[in-house]
Amino acid sequence: MAFILFDLISLLVKHYQVILLLPIVMAFNAEKYHVARTSILTNTVSMFVAVAPFWDAARSWLNVREISLFHAYVLLGLIFGMWAFLSYMLGSREDEGFYEFSWWFFNSGIAAFVCLVAAVLL
Repeated sequence: MAFILFDLISLLVKHYQVILLLPIVMAFNAEKYHVARTSILTNTVSMFVAVAPFWDAARSWLNVREISLFHAYVLLGLIFGMWAFLSYMLGSREDEGFYEFSWWFFNSGIAAFVCLVAAVLL
C-alpha cells in the first residue's frame, strides 16, 4: 500500500500540471452559466504555471519569424488573468467584450489542454 501511495506522489510531483486541472474543472462548471473573473484568473494562471518551468523548451511552439506565438498567448492570458483579479478585488465590472474575449481564448477547455500538454510533452 505504501508503495502505491509513494508511486502516486512521485507521479504527481513529476507531472504536477495535472493537479492544475482541479481548479480548471471547477471553472468549467461555472462557465456553463457565465464567464467569471475567477475562472479567467484560474485558467490563465494555471496555463502559465504549467508552462513556466519549461519556458525555453516551449519557445519553438507556434513560431512566426522567430516570435513564439504560444508564449505571447500565455503572457496575454496572464495579463487578462491579472486584469480579472484587479477588477474583482476593486469591485468593478468589465464590459461584455472582456468576458467574451476571455471565454473564446482562455476558457477552461483550452486551459486544460495546455496543462495536459505541459504534463505530457514537457
